[in-house]
Amino acid sequence: MKFFRKLKPEESLEEGLEQCRKYNEHMKLILPKLPPETRAFAHEDCYRDPNSHDCPHDGWLSKLEVTVEENEARRLNVRLELLGAYHDRLLTFRYSDVYGDWLHFSMYE
Repeated sequence: MKFFRKLKPEESLEEGLEQCRKYNEHMKLILPKLPPETRAFAHEDCYRDPNSHDCPHDGWLSKLEVTVEENEARRLNVRLELLGAYHDRLLTFRYSDVYGDWLHFSMYE
């Protein structure tokens, strides 16, 4: 589900804030369904605070690894490494059993 996109010049700040509101509503719905570790992370203040050095906001992509489990389901495992926005730490995210049409990527969007 895509919640955020680059605002067009004619769009207002309120439209950007509406995107944030929709994302926060979605998070409230799915939080109880998340594994405990993921729920704890998603609920952390630093995750949403761009002043925190642990916030992924404005991090630079350092590494992206995608591996395929060789079984019937062919699930993917994804490891994402970001250089933090303050360039003082690496933030690593791991996603297991990823499936479906999840990757939409363009260097120039």
